[in-house]
Amino acid sequence: MHATAITVCIDFADFLADTLPVNRPHFNQYVIVTSSDDAATQRFARKHACKLVVSDRFRETHAFDKGAAINDGLAVADKRQWLCHLDADIVLPANFRQWLIGVRRVVKHADHLNEHIIGMHRHNCRNRAEWLKWLATHQRMRLKWPVEKLREWNQIPAGYLQIWHASMGARYPEGHPTASGSDIAFGEQFTYRFHPNQPRVIHLEAKSRQNEDYRGRKSPPWRELPP
Repeated sequence: MHATAITVCIDFADFLADTLPVNRPHFNQYVIVTSSDDAATQRFARKHACKLVVSDRFRETHAFDKGAAINDGLAVADKRQWLCHLDADIVLPANFRQWLIGVRRVVKHADHLNEHIIGMHRHNCRNRAEWLKWLATHQRMRLKWPVEKLREWNQIPAGYLQIWHASMGARYPEGHPTASGSDIAFGEQFTYRFHPNQPRVIHLEAKSRQNEDYRGRKSPPWRELPP
């Protein structure tokens, strides 16, 4: 199985420093899209052998046209099989790659696998001390953090994690003024939506209020980065 990840990380390097080492081994190729002035993200992308895309097109007409940034990543992505867009503050489960290899056995319409968009529920970790404790247990600690579930089986997976087959040739809609909205419009291109009860991702969250970063990074730091 071949899988490519695309992450837009603009001023979120403090999260990427914790998530990328965990997520990188799941993928054959990992594409990171960032801005020309985000040196920290560029450094982490190179350190973990990612395909780096430096582009400021996302802010040419709007505050944060996330769809444009994702498409810049898709333009260089290896589209051999599975594509996965995930945010910089999302941590994939340890069995993610094996789960994706066997996804045909769990989707509702296996004969139309390439017409699916797939997502996962997420645990919200709002405390880095708890995150470090989870790492220290080698990801074996039972997660008691709050679970944010997608509401219905046919709900379009939210933009923090969307998985689809490259043969669909799907592109993100551009022109949304913030990070909100383009993920739902993207999901509407697919006939089937699927999100299992298990496994689940972890969301590292430092926000003081919902949607705080839709126009760009406003939330407090998750961790201090070395100079």
